[in-house]
Amino acid sequence: MADKKINEFVNGDKITGYFAIRKKTVRDYYKGQFVSLEVGDCSGRIDGVIWEPDQFSLEELAEGMVVKAHGTFG
Repeated sequence: MADKKINEFVNGDKITGYFAIRKKTVRDYYKGQFVSLEVGDCSGRIDGVIWEPDQFSLEELAEGMVVKAHGTFG
């Protein structure tokens, strides 16, 4: 899936690729905190969530960084 662009993803795709962080918000919920992200490439943007973030994700991960992401689309 690394060669696919965001606009080519379909529900159920297993995703591993490099994306730019466009937006990042740390939010609270009953189990602690999670990170809400908007990531993008040249073809579009998608939302993502890190449900059990580590210290790096909470404090150092920033808009504009390029990250390797892994997950399921949809």
